[in-house]
Amino acid sequence: MEIPAGTRRLCLSAASELAIVLLCHARLVGATNPSVGVAGGAVTAVAAANGRIYAGAGASLLVFQANAGAPSGYARAGTSNPLADLVRGVAVQNGRAFVAAGAAGLWVFDVSQAGDPPAIGSLTTPGYAEGVACTGTLALVADGPLGLRVVDVSNPAQPSELGAVFEGQQAMAVAARGQYALVAAGGAGLLIADISSPSQPVPVAAVAMSGYAAGVAVNGNFAYILDSWGGIGVVNVSNPAQPMLTATYATPGWALKAAVTGSTMAVADAYRGVRILDISDPANPAETASSETDLGDAMDVATDGGNIWVADHHNGLRLVSAGSGFASTTVYDTFAGAWSVAVSGNYAYVAALSRGLRIVDISNPSRPLEVGSYPVSNAVGVTANGSYVYLSAGGGDQYTPGFHVVDVSDPTNPKRAGFLPQSALVSLGSGMGIPRDHTSAGAISYVTNEAGVEIIDASDPTNPVLAG
Repeated sequence: MEIPAGTRRLCLSAASELAIVLLCHARLVGATNPSVGVAGGAVTAVAAANGRIYAGAGASLLVFQANAGAPSGYARAGTSNPLADLVRGVAVQNGRAFVAAGAAGLWVFDVSQAGDPPAIGSLTTPGYAEGVACTGTLALVADGPLGLRVVDVSNPAQPSELGAVFEGQQAMAVAARGQYALVAAGGAGLLIADISSPSQPVPVAAVAMSGYAAGVAVNGNFAYILDSWGGIGVVNVSNPAQPMLTATYATPGWALKAAVTGSTMAVADAYRGVRILDISDPANPAETASSETDLGDAMDVATDGGNIWVADHHNGLRLVSAGSGFASTTVYDTFAGAWSVAVSGNYAYVAALSRGLRIVDISNPSRPLEVGSYPVSNAVGVTANGSYVYLSAGGGDQYTPGFHVVDVSDPTNPKRAGFLPQSALVSLGSGMGIPRDHTSAGAISYVTNEAGVEIIDASDPTNPVLAG
């Protein structure tokens, strides 16, 4: 079924993290999975192994490797086909990437070779796969409300569940230590299970926390519980049957995930970026450095030598290097808050809220590629008319809100052709003219705001005027 041109403008939920599910400019391939490609999407998970970086962006697994020609020194080397839900966690072992993908369960990708990683196996879990860890031939899946699932991945093409434990608890993340699985279990704190008999995992201990356990990292005899607003709990697990909470450390944000290298721990601290802690004395963690970004939201973190890799929900994949004084460099810039999209020819134009206008080449629908962007503070509506895009942008002071006419004759270098400020859209007082959305018929656009509907004539792209 060919999608009619009139339906190619899609309005997506403000909470959408998939950015564009490319039904437009393509044929539907099946009622159960109509999408053929995904662009954008929040970066929420990251892992580092064998000189490569693996990041979950929206519903896809991205692979990055060193590239001297890239501004950051790294470039994307591969992209998986999109899954049926968002990537929540990634673990890499023996040339395989194990992906926790929410309602889509556990997926296994072959990453032994360069290029796009093919999916080689999957397992639908009964809960919501939030995180994954590997130990030997087992994958441990933190399956949200249905606890920990112990999965045999000795044959990666046919993963099979062996046993489960902590069903009914909210398993958010998991780490392995010998024959034990350590589970960050939300309001239940830290839960420990003996998995020496994978078909019959046995609960052995629990440690209550003051916040909401979202992540866990292990270093020697200590487990570090990332306790959201509760900061970090340091637990002595030398005797897993009798764990002891030995210290707590308050971070300025919400501690969500951590990665440990030697005596250094990098903490994804949500809206307060990455905190670098010295844990040489586990009972007395001490911050030695930090790295924050505007509008940042650090969700996950991985380390690779002297590099720290940050999955930032709003700012994409970022590299923080000790050698550069912990300055943050963008490796992969993306957009998470897609609000509206219009399609013209081989391009999709995305109004992506705080990420402005994003331009995506969809000539190959299975591999959409972002090629350009135009900054505004709150892009909420977009339509296309020939070589021009009409963009309505709401409040904010970083870039001027109002109605933008953008010249996209060169999609890689969009430029402002004309502009009608928010203040010109209504005479009823401050705030009433903030655009909410718009639709267009040729050069005439109808902009909705708090005062009603404004009609804008952009027949002269350099001078759009209020027509009614």
